[in-house]
Amino acid sequence: MAFLSSAQRSCNARNRKARNVSESMGSLSLDRYWEASARNNFLITGGGTGVRSSALLRALPYLAAGGPGQTIVLNACPTFQQMAMQQASQNRLGRVVFSDPNNRNYDPFYGLPTTASRTVFEAAAKRRGYDSGAVADYARAFLQVLSKNRASGLYMMRELESRGEQRIREIGANVGVDAGTLLVFERANPGTRRDFRLLLEEFGEAFQGIMDTKPTGHNLIDSPESSGMRVIWTESPGQELFHAVLAAELKERLTANYGEQIRLILNGVQFDRDDPLWNQIVQYRDQGRLLLGLCYEDVISWARVSPDRANQLGNTPSMLVLKFGKEDPADLEESLKRFGNYRHYEANDALIVPPFALPGTAARNRGITSYDRPRVLIQEMEWYLVAARGDMGDTVGLYRGLK
Repeated sequence: MAFLSSAQRSCNARNRKARNVSESMGSLSLDRYWEASARNNFLITGGGTGVRSSALLRALPYLAAGGPGQTIVLNACPTFQQMAMQQASQNRLGRVVFSDPNNRNYDPFYGLPTTASRTVFEAAAKRRGYDSGAVADYARAFLQVLSKNRASGLYMMRELESRGEQRIREIGANVGVDAGTLLVFERANPGTRRDFRLLLEEFGEAFQGIMDTKPTGHNLIDSPESSGMRVIWTESPGQELFHAVLAAELKERLTANYGEQIRLILNGVQFDRDDPLWNQIVQYRDQGRLLLGLCYEDVISWARVSPDRANQLGNTPSMLVLKFGKEDPADLEESLKRFGNYRHYEANDALIVPPFALPGTAARNRGITSYDRPRVLIQEMEWYLVAARGDMGDTVGLYRGLK
């Protein structure tokens, strides 16, 4: 027994150091937390919508002040949108520009080069089974006429298309578009014209919730840091087209402004497999051009869609796991595993009795065993509502609440 007691004390000390978890009977100060961890990739998961939104809102002033570059929130959570607008009206978020159904100022495609816009139309046509090559050629000619005359945002595209093909050719000739380009309109069959017009209508429907009824020039491209933080509502009846345009705008911004870094936060935004917007985000994150924040009710379910998303969860030095009481236990356990493992040691002093042993021939097996164990077990969260990492280096803190 003396051996077991002494060895276990040694194991306990070793485990505490390796596990590196601090347990507190108090609440986590979000101001202190974000002040210390604002420059990290971060993850917030679990908790009720209001609590999770509050945790993210408390982060925004520190994220904007700590850089790098502009902070852009792509948001699909109505509670967060409402809370953010309320705080902005009280001057608690600094400079912030909203694009949502109450602030329709977004100008999709504005500032995109003709080649980039053409690529977006070609990909959309291909997914719909249209003759994508013919639609792409028609879009290129159409966009050249438009760019010679005025800015090429979606609003102006729809306005020009409404004038009819004859008038488009006349405008093109008047502004100096070459004859070869104008010949595309004459040679296009009625099906190509119809497909292009239908795509314009679909893009309009996809952005109807945040697009203005006049050109504004405001989108991901034309969004300088001096204009403040951007919060963009992303729920759309045409999510595929919405994401395709945002992906093209993000690419153009970070290509044209080489060396720029931005902070991008995804709050409840859902992605399909091989989503172009997610692919662009991953590319620029891996290049160090973009710091990424994730805020999801159940990040494990979100990550199951593709292996890359699961990998991203291991690239978040700052993590807040919130327990609300309604989470799926298995998913909560998986979230806690993102804090990593440690080598756990235990002393044993077992009496080993071989099979068919004679009385008195049993032997004692004294020693120390070890195995990998999660730093935070779901059973350990019974008395806590918050598990956090990021404000104290790699130390994980367990808390009774937030303040």
